[in-house]
Amino acid sequence: MLVKQEIELKVIGLGAKLKLDGIEGQRVVTLERFFTGSGETTLKTGEMLVEIQIPNSSSNTGGAYVKLPARTAMGLAVVGVAAIVTLDRKGTSI
Repeated sequence: MLVKQEIELKVIGLGAKLKLDGIEGQRVVTLERFFTGSGETTLKTGEMLVEIQIPNSSSNTGGAYVKLPARTAMGLAVVGVAAIVTLDRKGTSI
């Protein structure tokens, strides 16, 4: 899976889903499965994105994103890593 934008990688970790609507009806796809390659998606002809669903996370959930940028004016990531962690109620264990 190749993801072009940093925000996509962050919400994939949160379990985001997309609702698509088209001539064949509605369907829901995980954001992870939506992107199939560089600039490629599972969007079919005649379909459009109608809703982005991001599940609520608990107050003991946090995340981070780190990228190694290429040396260009745009600062596009050569590699990026996102992590989402939820601790137990005591805040001591994952």
